[in-house]
This record gives sequence, structure tokens and C-alpha cells, in this order.
Amino acid sequence: MTVDKQPATSPAGATVMMTQLPDELSATTVAREAQDPALRAAMVGFVHDPINAAGPMDVNEYRKQVKIQAELVKRGDLSRPEEILSAQAGTLDMLFNILADKALRNITSGYRDAGDTYLRMAMKAQAQCRTTIEAIGEIKYPKSSTFIRQQNIAAQQQVNNHPAGEKIIGSGTNKLMEVPNGERMDTRTAGKAIGHDPQLATLATIDGAGNRRGTRAKQYECVEARRPVGRDA
Repeated sequence: MTVDKQPATSPAGATVMMTQLPDELSATTVAREAQDPALRAAMVGFVHDPINAAGPMDVNEYRKQVKIQAELVKRGDLSRPEEILSAQAGTLDMLFNILADKALRNITSGYRDAGDTYLRMAMKAQAQCRTTIEAIGEIKYPKSSTFIRQQNIAAQQQVNNHPAGEKIIGSGTNKLMEVPNGERMDTRTAGKAIGHDPQLATLATIDGAGNRRGTRAKQYECVEARRPVGRDA
């Protein structure tokens, strides 16, 4: 695949080399190159880096160096990020001392409100410096993480949590009850069998269609037939 490198002049006056792919429109090339993180960083450095004032800076070489550092990070070389964070921590520490000095000067001169503002800014710089140092420690000595995958497929599950070293009594394997012959969950003594009722007689026939409310004599007959012998009415 052949590519065509076309120069383009940015509003800041920098000449940027852009790579145009085959059958790619010029507008597409500019949009794709503009989203390159290395190019964005190079343009910011070209415009605002004080070193640019000491001599002409080539934005394309700046972009190339940014890409080199990005490739090192991809390969696992974090020496440059450690260097950046260390430098930033030093800068934040310097800001803390400058702001703390300004706060003290204003407070002793009677400008307590201004001194309070400077002191708050100093505390923010100190907190950010501490966070930066912690980030350096995370890079050099990362915390190990353990991921445990567990799948529970039981409809009903019981979890027994006991302190370490505690002796567990009766922690045998769970088993189904009433599987062996003679094993029952009901431990009560079996009751005596009840005999049949010899006085039970057949109920009299009631014609519900012919007599909606039925016959009271037949109802009494049903009651008398079920009453045990020898019991008074």
C-alpha cells in the first residue's frame, strides 16, 4: 500500500505532515490526522512550550517523539510516566511552599482573607502532590488482584460461616431422610389403630327435587341412625 504525505499549515503557523491513504479524500485525511493524540500533544507543545521561544521547533519531530514514548508504554516500559509523575510531584511541592509563604505574609500583614485563600490553595497543592506520589507507588508496586468466578446452580443453598479454628459438631454430609427402610422424620410413638364403627348405618334417601327443604322426619331418622346405642337423645 502506498501513502502520500502532504504538508498542511496549521493556524498556529506550524507545517504538519499528514499521511493520505489511497483513495482517501483530503477532508478525511485532515479529520483522521486531527484526532491523532500525538499530533494534538505536539500542537499544544508547539504553541505553549517556552522552549519554542528559544529556537524553532519542528512540530513533526515533536509528534514523532510523543509516538515513541507511547509505544514504550504499550510494551510495558513505564519509566517515562514515572519520570513525569516524579517531576510533577516536585512542581506541586514547590507550589505548596510558594503559596504557603504568600499565605503567611498576608496573614501577618493583616490581610486574613487573602491569607486564607492562599492557604487553601496551598493545601490543594499539597493534597495533589500526595496523590501524585501515591500514583508513582501504584506504578512501581501494583496491587495484585484476584478474580474468583463462582456459579451457584442450587435452588436452595445454605451457607454456614464459622470463625477460624472453631470446631464444628455434626457437620456430616447432607442426606435425604426416609430413604432407608424404617427411617422416619416423625419420631413420635405410633398410636393405636382405631376400629370401625359398627353402629354406622346407611343414610336415608332424601328426594331434594320433590321436597326442597327435605322432610324433618327423614332428617331425624338420619341423626338417629348415626347415634351410638345406649346414649340418650
